Amino acid sequence: MSKVFICAAIPDEQAIKEDSAVAVATAIEAGDERRARAKFHWQFLEQFPAAQDCAYKFIVCEDKPGIPRPALDSWDAEYMQENRWDEASASFVPVETESDPMNVTFDKLAPEVQNAVMVKFDTCENITVDMVISAQELLQEDMATFDGHIVEALMKMPEVNAMYPELKLHAIGWVKHKCKPGAKWPEIQAEMRIWKKRREGERKETGKYTSVVDLARARTNQQHSENSTGKISPVIAAIHREYKQTWKTLDDELAYALWPGDVDAGNIDGSIHRWAKNEVIDNDREDWKRISASMRKQPDALRYDR
Repeated sequence: MSKVFICAAIPDEQAIKEDSAVAVATAIEAGDERRARAKFHWQFLEQFPAAQDCAYKFIVCEDKPGIPRPALDSWDAEYMQENRWDEASASFVPVETESDPMNVTFDKLAPEVQNAVMVKFDTCENITVDMVISAQELLQEDMATFDGHIVEALMKMPEVNAMYPELKLHAIGWVKHKCKPGAKWPEIQAEMRIWKKRREGERKETGKYTSVVDLARARTNQQHSENSTGKISPVIAAIHREYKQTWKTLDDELAYALWPGDVDAGNIDGSIHRWAKNEVIDNDREDWKRISASMRKQPDALRYDR
């Protein structure tokens, strides 16, 4: 009779540092722990062939009532962030997190406050009460400033205002780069339309090409809507790499993709390299980490074209 076993692969510190490896977990049906361990080891290397070059610790334990477990036949990195292995109970237990009363949930803010926060702080993650107060001051007292006109331009463009926060940050970064500091909302709105048109044009020109950021977001949305084990079809693109793809180089590409302007995947400009390292990677940006974790759930991620 088959039982359910929770299986986890945890990389060592060197693999985390040099290859950006992350821990993943899954649930497997097997007759006993020995068979579950063998099945897990085989499936893990089949799904993540690059892991053969890294050192991993494999943990297998029988599922028990009341303990959290990942979905069957899935590859879950978030599970390993939310749970830890407890030697005493020989099982996984939730990570205890202390709520910070100074932190605010971004999605619960009013749209105009969200926009003001993003314009002032260039982020939609780790929002504090002080940041919200500063954003509200912008809305109440500083709407005549350049930042205030950017917020007004966003609020008067429903087609942009309804986008994901990460995309709106692209639009904000674009107009800050393109517009003069004294620009008013009509000029900013015109530049925002140019950004939107260019973005739509790039999607049409590239045909079947899908960026790794879009791919990760699509996968995340799919996992929220259904417990699916299906694979995403391989991505077709014209740009191929001249280097060996690893989790670290994939993370670099994800950072480049967050650049608020145009990115030529085949020829990344030096300024984009520096921006990605200094502003995204070194700052450990939350959106970058979230997309990176999502990509690691996709067994073919390292084989995708750019």
